[in-house]
Amino acid sequence: MKRIPLFLLWLLALTACSDTERTNEKESTTVAGTKSAPPDENTTPVRAQLDEAKSMGKVAFFVLVSNDTAGNSQALAVAGRVTKQVENSAMIKVNRDDAANAAVIEKWQLSSIPTPAIFIISPKGIPVTSFSLEEANESDIISYIPSPKMDDAFVALDEKKPVFILVAGKSATDREKIKSSCIAANELLKIKAALIEVDQDDPKEKRLLDKFEIPSSSTTPTVVVLNAEGETTGTFKGSVTTKQLVTAATKVITTPCCANGETCK
Repeated sequence: MKRIPLFLLWLLALTACSDTERTNEKESTTVAGTKSAPPDENTTPVRAQLDEAKSMGKVAFFVLVSNDTAGNSQALAVAGRVTKQVENSAMIKVNRDDAANAAVIEKWQLSSIPTPAIFIISPKGIPVTSFSLEEANESDIISYIPSPKMDDAFVALDEKKPVFILVAGKSATDREKIKSSCIAANELLKIKAALIEVDQDDPKEKRLLDKFEIPSSSTTPTVVVLNAEGETTGTFKGSVTTKQLVTAATKVITTPCCANGETCK
């Protein structure tokens, strides 16, 4: 399933979109308990649990539930199994009907999200994507955990910045020349882009390469441009001009997504 980053989904929701279509792709980019808590349930406030996971560099599986929703225990079970499979991870249960969680629910616009749902919160504290109970396949959830450099990109996008992702292996030619083009383009941007350099040979970045369909055997650098809304607006292999980078970074993509048929901007 192709997923839109949550910060983009919430932006669309705030502009009156009622739903966002999800389409299929090979592999990505938009993450239930009972009314009485089990004896061993973590009673630490949700915000503190999130802060702790972030401080320890853990990916968190944030399970949103509500008191009257069927399927809570199943969603918690799925997230629990995923947590056991993923090193340095944590599961956080969030009851939307608990007044103590109101600040988190409001901040992340979760009041109308169907429950139960499982969200991936990146090691840097960014909500990445979500799964309904019907979609909550363990292997799919794991596949959407961002690589370290993709997490850096999410941080920049959360700050409403465009992103230049420069991917190159040790044997890549023209890396410095293309990096210079990215730096020059950034000087021309009103909102400065984040330049993220990715070592193509780093096994931790395989998910990023797969997401942007960059062959691990490529001998030429690739620059992927994301606009400030998190949309991929340009992919340049081997060479790119400053003008192309500026155009891609400032490109606005509009998608018909509102219930009334109008275009969200």
